[in-house]
Amino acid sequence: MSLIISNHKLNTTYDSTGSIATQDKWTQSYQSESKQGWRKYYMDALNIYDVCNSNLENRMARHLIESIKKGFVLEIDYKALMKSFDISDKKAKTFLKKMKDIGFIKGGRGLYLTNPFMYIPYQTNDKDVAEAQTRWNQ
Repeated sequence: MSLIISNHKLNTTYDSTGSIATQDKWTQSYQSESKQGWRKYYMDALNIYDVCNSNLENRMARHLIESIKKGFVLEIDYKALMKSFDISDKKAKTFLKKMKDIGFIKGGRGLYLTNPFMYIPYQTNDKDVAEAQTRWNQ
């Protein structure tokens, strides 16, 4: 997102007789990146937790969110979930399927693209968000 910052700057020039020749105006500057350091997310991120049926699934969802890398890429497979949370392969596969069904991730075989309309990771600038949202809609 771009933020337009308007400032009024009064520049006055006088001619040889001492009367006002020109007087200027408003200046505009554009700020295209957001401030770093804010955790940003859309309210749709709460849908991730709505489909979780247990405390374990809430922890797995939080683990997925915290594992998102630059470019909205998530590199995780069901085997990694099995090891991290000591669960069966069926539970891990079912959980990843749930995340696909609600539209949080798409892809497969351990490499997923996360939905930039649901969650924006920590310190992601607006340019990267816009590119990821365009890529998600293709």
